[in-house]
Amino acid sequence: MAEINTRLYHEFQLQQDDVFEAEEEKRLLRLAADYAFAEGALAVMSNLRTNVSHIYYGYVGESLGFAPRDCHQQFDTVWEENIFSRIHPDDLKLRHLQELVFYCRMSAKEQPLGVYPWHLENTMRIKDSHGDYRNVLHRIFYFPSMGKRGVCYALCLYSFVTGLYEKARMVNMQTGDVKIIEVEDCRHLLSEREKGILRFIRKGLASKEIAEQVGISKHTVDRHRQNIIAKLQVRNSAEACHRAKELGLID
Repeated sequence: MAEINTRLYHEFQLQQDDVFEAEEEKRLLRLAADYAFAEGALAVMSNLRTNVSHIYYGYVGESLGFAPRDCHQQFDTVWEENIFSRIHPDDLKLRHLQELVFYCRMSAKEQPLGVYPWHLENTMRIKDSHGDYRNVLHRIFYFPSMGKRGVCYALCLYSFVTGLYEKARMVNMQTGDVKIIEVEDCRHLLSEREKGILRFIRKGLASKEIAEQVGISKHTVDRHRQNIIAKLQVRNSAEACHRAKELGLID
């Protein structure tokens, strides 16, 4: 009887979690819609666990020619490719690197549970429907979910700005402190050992073969694989190789 009660309690808790998470997502989607309305921003709310994004088009989205103001679209990806395709290629590569550095810092083990006081600010050039580049400020905020550790949601806001920042900035919303993300921070996103592991993976070597080549245990190789996948926000080693090559982290 005790075992049955335990199982029923567990199932009830799971149902509660589903309900709470659904309500939580609705609240965050309302937040994105409100930013698009109040600031006129192009707002993107992404669920990093379900790989789904919602885009809300304010004045900025309409001015850039993406969609009419107050329009909403849902995509089965956390990468807003329709926006990325309009970003200047040099700015897009740097943006991805800066965001990955920020993500790694926010999802670090020492990060307090459910506390993300920092957000990222960087600038980029985005092409409008006439083919002209407009200067845009991009901000990204991370949110936890249900008291779980780790980043679950990301809110990206795009607004017009007169000039471009030379470097990305991490801003603490509680204290106003600012930390600069240097280019070197991006270059060192992966350690030299991790880059070496990726090069072996690109050659088609299995973990056991890589371990023999490098002189470390297979367990250590597997741990490096997991760290690389987490840092690059990809699903597997093949995607990690492609992304690292694309971002210039490996040759």
